[in-house]
Amino acid sequence: MHTLHVELQEGFHDDRVVARLNGVEVLDMERVTTRMQTGFAAAAGTPAPEGRATLEISLPAKGASGSVEIDFQEAVWAGVSIGPGQAIQFKISREPFGYV
Repeated sequence: MHTLHVELQEGFHDDRVVARLNGVEVLDMERVTTRMQTGFAAAAGTPAPEGRATLEISLPAKGASGSVEIDFQEAVWAGVSIGPGQAIQFKISREPFGYV
């Protein structure tokens, strides 16, 4: 097993965020808000299976959701932001993101 680090980044404002990995809920956070100084809102880690898996992020109150397929051969950091039109955007990295 590897670790999936979900990092909620830009565009969150008092949002409920739900994350599912292969359809299984792994995160449910309320009142998520981005800190404007850092571009960081919240983070959580969860075990992830070896191989490919689908990460889905949804904002139920806004009716927004998005998904990305990730290949787990090692730990993965998934940066999640809300873009124009409430589009869920993903940045996938094999190394931690830096925040100031």
